[in-house]
Amino acid sequence: METSTASVEDNPYAISPFVAGKFYYAIVIAQVDGKDIIANEDSSDIFYDFPYLATVGFKTYNTTNAKNMSRMFYNSSVLTSIPGLKSFDTSNVTNFSQMFRFCTSMSSIDVSSFNTSKATNMSSMFERCDDITSLNISNFDTRAITDASALNKFAYNCRYLTDITFGPNFG
Repeated sequence: METSTASVEDNPYAISPFVAGKFYYAIVIAQVDGKDIIANEDSSDIFYDFPYLATVGFKTYNTTNAKNMSRMFYNSSVLTSIPGLKSFDTSNVTNFSQMFRFCTSMSSIDVSSFNTSKATNMSSMFERCDDITSLNISNFDTRAITDASALNKFAYNCRYLTDITFGPNFG
């Protein structure tokens, strides 16, 4: 079996592995043998409760078939960046509930390109994203949501959130 190593300089997604007495790590989702990684229809809980995940980068991650992204990054409390998130194809996703809940170290999350026209549940999507300061959801379409509780606690208790950009199809 062949193995290879790469230095931090070779990987723009890499972070220092040892900070403040704890090990942190980064994950990069990229091609394997020239083929994209394809997300499951149920892509919930993929990075659920990763307490030392600081960065997860998506170079080539085909999310076209994903329908459920609930709790995808739930409780990844030291997660600070998600490079490539804006390339997600979310046109078939119906469940975004708790997707970023308790991502307490994120100062920004770029979801401006998300297509949410089929979303039926977005409850607690950004709940307790403590450090987030602004949120651009101008492209969000919530017209498929028929139960008001599906937006319950959407951005609840985001203590530094001062700027939210809504679009015409939200709410």
